[in-house]
Amino acid sequence: MRITAGTLKGMQLHTPKNSSVRPTTDKVRQAVFSSLFDETEGAEVLDLCAGTGAFGIEAMSRGAASAVFIDLSTDIIKKNVLDSKFRNTRIIKGDIKKEIPRLTGVFNIIFIDPPYGLFLPQEIMNLIHESGILHPEGTLIYEESTRTAFPAEPEHFKVLKEKKYGETAIYYLKRMQI
Repeated sequence: MRITAGTLKGMQLHTPKNSSVRPTTDKVRQAVFSSLFDETEGAEVLDLCAGTGAFGIEAMSRGAASAVFIDLSTDIIKKNVLDSKFRNTRIIKGDIKKEIPRLTGVFNIIFIDPPYGLFLPQEIMNLIHESGILHPEGTLIYEESTRTAFPAEPEHFKVLKEKKYGETAIYYLKRMQI
């Protein structure tokens, strides 16, 4: 796994030796950032179920102002952030369902890539909505298995588009404006 663009293009990322971890592929990550266009520049980014931290580090490499990483296991994220030399980062070890309500601040981009089937997507979207951590014009990117039922019309969010890459589905969502 490598960073695909920006100031750290080509940087090799540490990955866990545990085969149960399923990091987002470079190809899918590159497609996500292509879809975001220039939204990344200056963005405050939240990487949920961060795994290797690849999404947040890629965002920083492409000009994001800061990144927060949350995962149950943070050793690999710490190694990758240290190697990146980015300073505007925060790493939180914990369960996202407990940590989301504790967050302060607002994020322009929130990326979530939970272990497939671990959470009901609407449950996590409700937490994000209730906590108010997504900027009104921000983007929520949700990665899930194509086999997982994703709500066609989720509460509080509008699905802008859905892209499939093999067994992976990426959903781009915006907050519903009241």
